[in-house]
Formats: sequence, structure tokens, C-alpha cells
Amino acid sequence: MSKLINTIIEYVNSNGIETVSFDIFDTIIFRNVSCPSDIFEICHRLFSKNNHLPFNASEFSRIRSEAEKKARLNEMSSEIFLDDIYRFTPFSDSVSEELYRIE
Repeated sequence: MSKLINTIIEYVNSNGIETVSFDIFDTIIFRNVSCPSDIFEICHRLFSKNNHLPFNASEFSRIRSEAEKKARLNEMSSEIFLDDIYRFTPFSDSVSEELYRIE
């Protein structure tokens, strides 16, 4: 085991801590891009293979980012979901569903 893990175990044991929990999100494990917003360009490219969007990848990125901001402002909790975000895009239901699936 690494020195860090041993240090953590020692701290937990010496302070009477009985439970340690970790929240691991699937995006940490599965996102293969440097910056989370990089996925927007990939979504645009994959969608555009079979469909037409009347704007380029950077415009799509801006629209998608704005939709996320709006979704966060309209939700009562700090956690939002992808379908919450796509409700705030100007896309038709069918386009939103496909972009959601790709993302």
C-alpha cells in the first residue's frame, strides 16, 4: 500500500472513526477528455455525422453551457441531471434526445 493510504488508515484507526465513505462519480472514471466541456465538441461532431445543426461546434458548446447554467439556477438542489440541462436548450425534442444519448 502507498504511504498515503497507510497514513489515512492510521489516522482513522487512531481517532476512533468507524466508517469512511467515498463518493465516486462515473464521470471521473469514464470521461476521456481533459476538460468536461471538451465533450461538447465531440457531441457536435458525432451528431453532425447523420444530422444537421445550424451552428458550429463552438456555438453548440456555448448553447450547451448556457443551458446548464439555466438548469442550475432553476433547480432547488445543487445536483442537476443531463435531462434537466437539455430542457433548457432551444433544440427540438428529437434533437435533444439524440444529443442527450450521445453525451
